[in-house]
Amino acid sequence: MFFYGSNSKFPGNIEVKKLTDQDSDLITQAAIWFKEKWGWAADFPSLEKRKEMLKSHVNPPNALYMLMYAGLPVGMFILDKWTNVKSHEKLHLDNALELDSVYVEQSFRGLGLGGFIVRSAKEIAKSDGADLIILDTLTPALNHFYERHGAKVVCEGRYFQAATDILQINLRP
Repeated sequence: MFFYGSNSKFPGNIEVKKLTDQDSDLITQAAIWFKEKWGWAADFPSLEKRKEMLKSHVNPPNALYMLMYAGLPVGMFILDKWTNVKSHEKLHLDNALELDSVYVEQSFRGLGLGGFIVRSAKEIAKSDGADLIILDTLTPALNHFYERHGAKVVCEGRYFQAATDILQINLRP
């Protein structure tokens, strides 16, 4: 469990909760957010299909995390074992985690929670023994945000039919 630091614009503590298959209400919320943010690119038309997909991320070595504020979900992210299945042929990495599905609830944006997610993901990945975090962006304008947190663009990729940029964050010197 991690808590939001005092050097933020956010006026309170945020808990990072690792979900289990017993967290059905939070998985449902994540599925709703997924459709809102990435539904245009992914072929998960029904809520049930999205929930099934997200439930696959609560079993090790994968993990679905929810940001909680005062008991309410305000954001999410996924850390998956890197499997090199998304046409990332240029990357051959054995000790990497993929940061995926980074989302902050609309009314909580602009308060520094995106940066908190990246810092939390880095801390979790390091504690899990990862050397790298890999992520891809559907919106190139996000690259600058991730670069401020130590990421570097390494190649192009694909998310379903959409072109992406693949970035990596080195966790070890």
